[in-house]
Order: sequence, then structure tokens, then C-alpha cells
Amino acid sequence: MSHHNKPEYNTPAIVEGLKLHGLAVTTPSQLSDAFRFGYVYAASGYVYAASEVIGKQVEIKGEYDVTLKTIQQHNDEVAAVRKKAELSGIACPSCDENLRWTQTTTFSMPPRRGVSCECGWSGQVN
Repeated sequence: MSHHNKPEYNTPAIVEGLKLHGLAVTTPSQLSDAFRFGYVYAASGYVYAASEVIGKQVEIKGEYDVTLKTIQQHNDEVAAVRKKAELSGIACPSCDENLRWTQTTTFSMPPRRGVSCECGWSGQVN
């Protein structure tokens, strides 16, 4: 359904923009409708944050300040994520600490992966 005959999508500014870009004004056109929707969105003054990509839409009206992190902050965050990824979520049978994944993987069926603990215990899990 085209919006070529809806007054709210044919304001003088939109019609002028359509004509300047050589788009259809009075006949149905998907490209013209895309221009209309884009114009209405851009003129609304709302900016949608990147969180809409993950399913949450956050409206930010007007200007906003973006605070950049330092290289050290970034490196600390990456190190924390990597350290967490090393943890298996499996308790050590000798001291109940969280076992860490090792690089050891066997080619058995099913494949087994190596785990180790700071107390010195090591083994393999499915």
C-alpha cells in the first residue's frame, strides 16, 4: 500500500524532496515511500541507540554525550572476558575451585577436553 495519497506523507518539504530526487509524487512507488518514511524519521528528532540491535529499543531525544574509554580500560575489559572464558564452571574434585580449560583435546568419541586446577589436579571431561 503506497503512501502517495496520504497527506501526512506529502508535506510541501517531502514533495519538494521527491521532485529534487526525481521520484514519483502522485503515483504509487516503493522507492518514493522509502524516501517519505526516511524523511519522517529523520525529521522526528529521535535517535535510536545501538541496543535496538539486540532487541531493546532505547529512545534518546536531542543531543547526548559519548564517553570514550581508554586503551587500558579496553584491555582490562578484554582480559576479564578472556579470564572468564577460561573457567569451565566445573568444580575441582579435590578443592572445589572452578576448573580451567586447557588446550588438551583428545580425538576420542566423544571428544574429551582437558581441565586443570590451581591446586595441581588435572583431568579430562566430555
